[in-house]
Amino acid sequence: MVLSTLHTNDALGAIPRLLDMKVEPFLLSSTLNGVLAQRLVRRICPHCKTEEVIDEETRQDVVNEVKKIYDFVSDETKKLFDSTVLSDGEKNRRFYAGKGCARCGDTGYQGRVSISEMLDVNDEVRELIAGKKDIHYDAELLKKQKFITVKQDGIIRALQGVTSFEEVLRVMSD
Repeated sequence: MVLSTLHTNDALGAIPRLLDMKVEPFLLSSTLNGVLAQRLVRRICPHCKTEEVIDEETRQDVVNEVKKIYDFVSDETKKLFDSTVLSDGEKNRRFYAGKGCARCGDTGYQGRVSISEMLDVNDEVRELIAGKKDIHYDAELLKKQKFITVKQDGIIRALQGVTSFEEVLRVMSD
């Protein structure tokens, strides 16, 4: 088994990147087993963690992302979605942030945590690779794989209070 790193924006971007590097599609489709993409986000300081309210436009962006993955997340995550962004009232706009304290050097953050996405290279994906088709646009395939993007994983972490929504957006814009 060979593990390697590759610089791409997401897991799906690894396949065209490898093809651009002149890896033959038949070779790539027969040897690639999976692709993991990850980003590190700052963890909210537990000593100065406070609630913050996001604006309605941002909440709607979060709701749109949550609806894409709602059917295949765990029951625990569904309950989290239902009790926050999918509920009625101001509660559905609450996220967390660190206000800054002596323990975190007034940054509001302490440590880091990974947000990630994983593409399972199954037979359907192998066929797409061999045919040089772009997986980014195959929504049904991604739904079958229960594919959660880095941004969606970051939203889940923000709703859990692990990181801030602002931090997820900052990292995703890099």
